[in-house]
Amino acid sequence: DKADNCKNNPEWLQKQITQRIDKNDQRKILAKAKVPVQTLSQTVQIEDRIDTALANIRKYSKSDAQHVVHYTKLFVSNIYVRSLDAKMHYSNALYMNDPMEGKILFKYFDDDKITQAYINGEKRNESSVYLGSFLPTEDTSQGTSFEDELVMWRTYGKDENGKEAAGCSLVLSSEFFKQMKKPVADKSSKPEPEQETAKVATIKDEDVKNIANDEELLKVVYIKTNGQDRSIKNDPSGKIKPVLDELKNQLNKLMEIYDGQQEKKEQKEFQRYVENTIFKNLSTINFLFKSADYSFENEVRVIQYVPRSSDLMKYMEIKEPKLPPKRFYIESTNVILPFIRKIYLGPKVENHQHWGLYFDFEIRQREKELRDKELCEEDPAPYKVTPSDIQISKSGIDFQ
Repeated sequence: DKADNCKNNPEWLQKQITQRIDKNDQRKILAKAKVPVQTLSQTVQIEDRIDTALANIRKYSKSDAQHVVHYTKLFVSNIYVRSLDAKMHYSNALYMNDPMEGKILFKYFDDDKITQAYINGEKRNESSVYLGSFLPTEDTSQGTSFEDELVMWRTYGKDENGKEAAGCSLVLSSEFFKQMKKPVADKSSKPEPEQETAKVATIKDEDVKNIANDEELLKVVYIKTNGQDRSIKNDPSGKIKPVLDELKNQLNKLMEIYDGQQEKKEQKEFQRYVENTIFKNLSTINFLFKSADYSFENEVRVIQYVPRSSDLMKYMEIKEPKLPPKRFYIESTNVILPFIRKIYLGPKVENHQHWGLYFDFEIRQREKELRDKELCEEDPAPYKVTPSDIQISKSGIDFQ
């Protein structure tokens, strides 16, 4: 509780704390349930195996892309270049437009009990999953570039009025998703500037679990379902399918426990706990899976679970007659501008040269601000803004 109430916690640590508290709260509910000690022990063991399976799915899906592209609206890029503090917004999964999002995993499992348990848990728990959607800059296997691609301009590169190809795309270094450590001044040896500052480092963990809480960049897993046939299109190592099968097995074992309870009230209470557990666990990965029909996109995603009670949840005010007045999101751990490498203006952006000049000016202003800030502060920032490293150009696509 003390750690959670500390307002100076870095954002990556606050995410870990809120996730751990949420897990502990769930375990407290389990401890209060009137079930035998042996049942409690068995449940915790199965949940630990489920956690391991989920962590392995993320591990085997991890993207090695060095750069990714994000299609967005022009006014969003304007926000990013106007402030050194601007961060990317990851939207709640409820806002996804595709009605099939998050459902293909259940088709793969082909298990009515798992599906129903998830649905029952969903009724008591709204989604707390937030997504960031990207594409690798290129598909090396096919030599295809996604930085400036016709289908993506039509689908994702729209402006705020829905006009196709009137948005922009941002090419980002994948370093953006890694937890950056602030350089540490070496107090014992000050003579040379390079000895004053340790190298910028990312916190890494080679174990299964992402203890550092990097915003893992994960390759979307494309599933093909044809009758009784279930296959994964982009799993060349063959490691994801066995883990999914193990996950399904452990989920069924968890449900078998409450089937064995004797007292009706006891069974119902424990059943609700299990259903909530299944919902919360599967909701952290079900948006990692999509139909093989979309495999041409080669999408990569950031998928973050943030409990609804967390202060990390933020909102923007919206004014649309058929929607609530607030739209929820969480922010990226890192600020975004230092990691932008290219800005493409969509084929249908009007006055593109004006926008190019404006973006360049704003980026140079941020470089000056950062330089002035470093002169006034003892600890330098863990990144630089270098305007010459950011290419700004109009799309080369002939959009009709």
